[in-house]
Formats: sequence, structure tokens, C-alpha cells
Amino acid sequence: MKLKKEYVILFIIIAVLVLYIALRKGNMIQYKLPEVAELAPADISGIVIQGDSKEIVLKKEKGKWLIGPEKYSADSYKVEKMINFLKKPVLMTVVSESKDYMRYGLDDKDRITVKALSGDSPKRLVEIGYQADVQNCTFIKLENDYRVYQAKEDLREVFSTDIDNIRDKSVLSFNIDRIYSVDLSRDGKETVFTKKEVPSKGKENKDKTTYQWETGDGKVIDVTLMNAALDDILKIKCSKYFYDTKKEEPVSPAYVIKVKDENEHVLTVFPKKDDAYRAESSDNPTPFSLYAWRIDNIIKKFDEMLGKEAKKGPKKD
Repeated sequence: MKLKKEYVILFIIIAVLVLYIALRKGNMIQYKLPEVAELAPADISGIVIQGDSKEIVLKKEKGKWLIGPEKYSADSYKVEKMINFLKKPVLMTVVSESKDYMRYGLDDKDRITVKALSGDSPKRLVEIGYQADVQNCTFIKLENDYRVYQAKEDLREVFSTDIDNIRDKSVLSFNIDRIYSVDLSRDGKETVFTKKEVPSKGKENKDKTTYQWETGDGKVIDVTLMNAALDDILKIKCSKYFYDTKKEEPVSPAYVIKVKDENEHVLTVFPKKDDAYRAESSDNPTPFSLYAWRIDNIIKKFDEMLGKEAKKGPKKD
């Protein structure tokens, strides 16, 4: 009798396990990830980002990505990350079918909506929610699909609603090899550095062209230092932009750096405040802020070229 009772219990356990496996298999089929059609990157010519009561529109024009009606230059690396995601979102898993979108930051208030455009035609729409607990993953929802997925990358950073996070932060744009003149103005004085051709010596060098940098009074400048200074100027990235168009009280610049090729590229730097310089550039339409150490290092190189001791820099206002 006891043995028969044990058989009954064993049968019940086996039945429960079979039912569990069957249900689990059913759930796996139910949560199978959808096939996402791949877009050709060349077909994406526009990206619209909406969220935080803002809309940012990026358009590709003549091979360049521009932002908004002002046509600010976009950061090419960040646009590339956007396109890499939009061409085929990589889905990790299904997170929810409950339509509880607030929990995942996919409600009307918190979500970021992104559209990929080809011309004016929408090709893909993705809703972006909160960052997931898993590192570099984000909750998302696809167009015409009520389910919540987990996708790769911190997409709220990639598709930022802060225009400064998408803009190209470059200050000046030039080719160092084409530069023939550099002017530095400070303290009411201007120093002009000119690139001059040097006659070649020896028969073996007759077809070679060499150059040297000189000041206006004929002092020869260390070429390595000048190239390092030009490289630093070229690589300057601003920390933020100033969009407030209110007129400020006129302030004399602390430094004006002019770099000349077939065009003149001008960087105007105003006196330091709170370890930063406010500046303007002929190659960038918006005033911006620069980290103080960037400008201070460039000025230090010019001082070294001229054989001066490094200055402490202009006094704060």
C-alpha cells in the first residue's frame, strides 16, 4: 500500500515537471525576437530626435550632417553611432508584454522618439526608454510593436536631446601644411610668424623644398614647436556653446590668434573667468567656452618659441 502511494506521488511529480517544461517551451516561442529588416546606411538622409519637449532635426547635405535650420555641423562620430543603431537595432531580449511603459521610461513624458528618414519618408521609428540594469543596454519599443525590448548601448546618450552633445565642437578647421602665417596678438602687441622657403644646399637636395618659420624681425623659430602649437590649435574642442544672443559689455580680447592659408582663420579669446575662456571663431558661428589649460598650453608654446618665460596669463575681471 505504501509502495503504491509512492508511485502516485512520483507520477504527480513527473506530470508537474512535464507541464512546467511544456509551458516554458511555450513561453520561449512566445518571446522569440522579431526579425528586424536592415536599412542601407546610404538610404538614411535624415534623423529626427524628439523628447524633453524638444525636437532636433539632422539632415545630410552634400555629404555633411547638419543640425536644424541654423545648419550647425554635427559630430560625425556621434552621427555614425546613430546610423549604426538605426540601420538594424540589435535586440537582446523581450522585457515586457504588459504595456506598463512608465516603468521603462517609454511613456509620453519620458521617452525619446527617433525617426530615420530617407528624404522626407520615414524608414524606421524607435522609442527609447530608460537605461537598463544591464550595462550599456536600454529599454526600447519598435514601431507597431507593443512589446518592450532590451537593446545594446546607452541609447539616451547616443540620441541626446541636448544639441550641444550632438554638435561638432571643433573650433578652427585648416590644413597645417598649407599654413604660411600665424599672428598672435596680446597686451596690445602683435607678433607675426611667417613660413619661408629655405634655399636647398648640395646637389642631392636641389629638387627638395625646405621651410623655416621666422618672426618679423628675422628670428628663426623652432619648427617643432610651431607645428606642435598649430596642432594644438587645430585640435581645440570647445566645452560648451553660448546661445544667449543678449549683448554683453564690450571686453578687450586677452588673445587673438590668426592662422592663414588661402583663408584667414581667427580665434578670439576673452579674459579668463572661473578657469575657462569665452571665445569666438571665424570658423564657427556660435560663441563658446574653452578649458583654460588648452589656451594656456598654446600660449606657453609661443613663449617658448620667443624665448620668453611663461606668463601667468591675463588677470581675471
